[in-house]
Amino acid sequence: MIWVVIGCSSPFAGAAVFRDSELLSAGGRVAPGRASGTALDELMNALEPAGIELGDVELFAADAGPGSFTGIKIGVTLAKTLAYAHKRPAAGISAFDLISNEGPAAVPAPKGQYLLRVRPGDRPELVGKEDPRLRSAAGYGAAFEQPVFPLPERAGALFEKLKPADPESLVPDYVLEPSITKPKRPFRGMPE
Repeated sequence: MIWVVIGCSSPFAGAAVFRDSELLSAGGRVAPGRASGTALDELMNALEPAGIELGDVELFAADAGPGSFTGIKIGVTLAKTLAYAHKRPAAGISAFDLISNEGPAAVPAPKGQYLLRVRPGDRPELVGKEDPRLRSAAGYGAAFEQPVFPLPERAGALFEKLKPADPESLVPDYVLEPSITKPKRPFRGMPE
Protein backbone atom coordinates (compact mmCIF):
# COMPACT_ATOMS: atom_id res chain seq x y z
CA MET A 1 0.00 0.00 0.00
CA ILE A 2 1.25 3.47 -0.91
CA TRP A 3 0.45 5.97 1.83
CA VAL A 4 1.54 9.39 3.00
CA VAL A 5 1.78 11.10 6.38
CA ILE A 6 1.44 14.85 6.80
CA GLY A 7 2.66 16.40 10.01
CA CYS A 8 2.62 19.95 11.32
CA SER A 9 1.57 19.72 14.97
CA SER A 10 4.91 21.22 16.06
CA PRO A 11 7.21 23.91 14.61
CA PHE A 12 8.33 21.21 12.14
CA ALA A 13 6.16 20.73 9.05
CA GLY A 14 6.72 17.85 6.70
CA ALA A 15 5.51 14.76 4.91
CA ALA A 16 6.62 11.21 4.22
CA VAL A 17 5.75 8.62 1.58
CA PHE A 18 5.64 4.91 2.40
CA ARG A 19 5.09 1.57 0.71
CA ASP A 20 3.68 -0.48 3.57
CA SER A 21 6.19 0.10 6.39
CA GLU A 22 9.08 1.07 4.06
CA LEU A 23 9.95 4.76 3.90
CA LEU A 24 10.29 5.84 0.26
CA SER A 25 10.87 9.55 0.73
CA ALA A 26 10.43 12.29 3.32
CA GLY A 27 11.02 15.96 3.79
CA GLY A 28 10.29 18.82 6.08
CA ARG A 29 11.63 21.83 7.86
CA VAL A 30 11.11 23.99 10.88
CA ALA A 31 8.57 26.54 9.70
CA PRO A 32 6.64 28.06 12.61
CA GLY A 33 3.60 30.00 11.44
CA ARG A 34 3.88 28.63 7.90
CA ALA A 35 2.52 25.11 8.33
CA SER A 36 -0.08 25.11 5.56
CA GLY A 37 2.15 26.05 2.67
CA THR A 38 5.15 24.14 4.00
CA ALA A 39 3.30 20.86 4.60
CA LEU A 40 1.81 20.84 1.11
CA ASP A 41 5.15 21.77 -0.48
CA GLU A 42 6.92 19.03 1.45
CA LEU A 43 4.28 16.48 0.45
CA MET A 44 4.75 17.29 -3.22
CA ASN A 45 8.55 17.27 -2.77
CA ALA A 46 8.41 13.85 -1.09
CA LEU A 47 6.25 12.31 -3.81
CA GLU A 48 8.61 13.25 -6.64
CA PRO A 49 11.76 11.26 -5.66
CA ALA A 50 9.56 8.29 -4.75
CA GLY A 51 8.13 8.34 -8.27
CA ILE A 52 4.62 8.50 -6.87
CA GLU A 53 1.77 10.61 -8.22
CA LEU A 54 -0.80 12.02 -5.81
CA GLY A 55 -3.47 9.85 -7.46
CA ASP A 56 -1.42 6.71 -6.63
CA VAL A 57 -1.67 7.31 -2.88
CA GLU A 58 -3.99 4.76 -1.26
CA LEU A 59 -4.15 6.25 2.25
CA PHE A 60 -3.69 9.79 3.58
CA ALA A 61 -2.62 10.02 7.21
CA ALA A 62 -2.05 13.02 9.46
CA ASP A 63 -0.32 13.82 12.71
CA ALA A 64 -3.55 14.30 14.68
CA GLY A 65 -1.84 15.83 17.71
CA PRO A 66 -1.62 16.90 20.39
CA GLY A 67 0.40 20.01 19.68
CA SER A 68 -0.20 23.33 17.96
CA PHE A 69 -3.94 24.00 17.62
CA THR A 70 -3.55 25.57 14.17
CA GLY A 71 -0.88 23.15 12.97
CA ILE A 72 -2.96 20.10 13.86
CA LYS A 73 -6.02 21.58 12.18
CA ILE A 74 -3.99 22.27 9.01
CA GLY A 75 -2.48 18.77 8.83
CA VAL A 76 -5.75 16.97 9.52
CA THR A 77 -7.67 19.15 7.07
CA LEU A 78 -5.06 18.63 4.36
CA ALA A 79 -5.11 14.84 4.79
CA LYS A 80 -8.92 14.76 4.89
CA THR A 81 -9.26 16.95 1.82
CA LEU A 82 -6.79 14.91 -0.24
CA ALA A 83 -8.38 11.63 0.88
CA TYR A 84 -11.85 12.90 0.07
CA ALA A 85 -10.80 14.29 -3.33
CA HIS A 86 -9.10 11.01 -4.31
CA LYS A 87 -11.81 8.80 -2.77
CA ARG A 88 -9.33 7.21 -0.39
CA PRO A 89 -9.38 6.48 3.34
CA ALA A 90 -7.69 8.65 5.96
CA ALA A 91 -6.04 7.88 9.29
CA GLY A 92 -4.69 9.75 12.28
CA ILE A 93 -1.40 9.15 14.07
CA SER A 94 -0.53 10.43 17.53
CA ALA A 95 2.16 13.10 17.72
CA PHE A 96 3.55 11.11 20.66
CA ASP A 97 4.11 8.09 18.39
CA LEU A 98 5.86 10.30 15.82
CA ILE A 99 8.22 11.48 18.58
CA SER A 100 8.82 8.04 20.12
CA ASN A 101 6.70 4.94 19.68
CA GLU A 102 8.62 3.13 22.43
CA GLY A 103 9.36 5.41 25.39
CA PRO A 104 8.10 8.54 27.12
CA ALA A 105 7.20 11.48 24.88
CA ALA A 106 6.17 15.04 25.68
CA VAL A 107 4.71 18.03 23.85
CA PRO A 108 4.39 21.58 25.16
CA ALA A 109 1.09 22.73 26.62
CA PRO A 110 -0.11 26.18 27.72
CA LYS A 111 1.42 28.00 30.71
CA GLY A 112 4.82 26.27 30.55
CA GLN A 113 3.35 22.83 31.11
CA TYR A 114 3.73 19.63 29.09
CA LEU A 115 1.57 16.76 28.03
CA LEU A 116 3.55 13.66 28.96
CA ARG A 117 2.78 10.17 27.70
CA VAL A 118 4.80 7.70 29.72
CA ARG A 119 4.09 4.56 27.64
CA PRO A 120 2.55 3.99 24.22
CA GLY A 121 -1.17 3.52 24.59
CA ASP A 122 -1.37 5.53 27.83
CA ARG A 123 -3.44 8.69 27.92
CA PRO A 124 -1.12 11.68 28.44
CA GLU A 125 -1.10 13.69 31.63
CA LEU A 126 -0.50 17.40 32.15
CA VAL A 127 2.75 18.01 34.06
CA GLY A 128 4.88 20.98 35.05
CA LYS A 129 8.26 21.59 33.41
CA GLU A 130 9.94 20.49 36.67
CA ASP A 131 8.44 17.00 36.52
CA PRO A 132 11.46 14.63 36.72
CA ARG A 133 9.91 12.24 34.21
CA LEU A 134 10.51 14.81 31.47
CA ARG A 135 14.26 14.11 31.77
CA SER A 136 13.77 10.62 30.36
CA ALA A 137 11.26 11.71 27.72
CA ALA A 138 11.79 12.77 24.11
CA GLY A 139 9.99 15.92 23.06
CA TYR A 140 10.31 19.58 22.24
CA GLY A 141 9.79 22.92 23.93
CA ALA A 142 11.74 24.91 26.51
CA ALA A 143 12.34 21.87 28.74
CA PHE A 144 14.33 20.10 26.01
CA GLU A 145 17.85 21.16 25.01
CA GLN A 146 17.76 18.75 22.07
CA PRO A 147 14.24 18.92 20.60
CA VAL A 148 12.70 15.81 19.11
CA PHE A 149 9.83 16.86 16.86
CA PRO A 150 7.05 14.53 15.70
CA LEU A 151 8.41 13.52 12.28
CA PRO A 152 6.20 11.90 9.62
CA GLU A 153 9.10 9.64 8.57
CA ARG A 154 8.82 7.77 11.90
CA ALA A 155 5.36 6.47 10.96
CA GLY A 156 6.55 3.35 9.13
CA ALA A 157 6.74 1.31 12.34
CA LEU A 158 3.06 2.14 12.92
CA PHE A 159 1.77 0.80 9.59
CA GLU A 160 0.15 -2.33 11.06
CA LYS A 161 -1.64 -0.25 13.71
CA LEU A 162 -3.27 2.24 11.31
CA LYS A 163 -7.05 2.38 11.31
CA PRO A 164 -8.10 3.65 7.87
CA ALA A 165 -11.55 5.22 7.84
CA ASP A 166 -13.71 7.64 5.89
CA PRO A 167 -12.00 11.05 5.63
CA GLU A 168 -14.89 12.69 7.50
CA SER A 169 -14.08 10.69 10.64
CA LEU A 170 -10.49 11.98 10.94
CA VAL A 171 -10.47 14.56 13.72
CA PRO A 172 -7.74 16.34 15.70
CA ASP A 173 -6.72 14.92 19.07
CA TYR A 174 -6.05 18.11 20.99
CA VAL A 175 -6.17 16.28 24.37
CA LEU A 176 -6.71 19.66 26.09
CA GLU A 177 -9.50 22.09 25.31
CA PRO A 178 -8.09 24.64 22.80
CA SER A 179 -7.25 27.92 24.50
CA ILE A 180 -9.06 30.30 22.20
CA THR A 181 -10.75 33.54 23.13
CA LYS A 182 -14.36 34.01 22.20
CA PRO A 183 -15.29 37.39 20.70
CA LYS A 184 -16.62 39.89 23.22
CA ARG A 185 -19.09 41.28 20.68
CA PRO A 186 -20.96 39.24 18.07
CA PHE A 187 -20.12 39.86 14.43
CA ARG A 188 -22.69 42.25 12.98
CA GLY A 189 -21.93 41.74 9.31
CA MET A 190 -19.97 43.61 6.70
CA PRO A 191 -20.18 47.40 6.60
CA GLU A 192 -22.14 48.78 3.67
